[in-house]
Amino acid sequence: MRRLGRWVATCVALAAQAGASAAEPTARVVEFYNPSLDHYFVTAFANETATLDAGTIGGWFRTGVEFGAWR
Repeated sequence: MRRLGRWVATCVALAAQAGASAAEPTARVVEFYNPSLDHYFVTAFANETATLDAGTIGGWFRTGVEFGAWR
């Protein structure tokens, strides 16, 4: 969970620097895990999410972590 917390804090800081003015998140971020690589992957792009969900690139599974973010 500490990993996700640092990532969220970084995203918030970058959004503030960029002058984000949206009141509500405009994107959905999804976290994936590949046990054979012991790697996590986080994306807000629908095409990447669909590709991993379809199994086109094998070995990736949703972790269940999702949250809103600003584009």
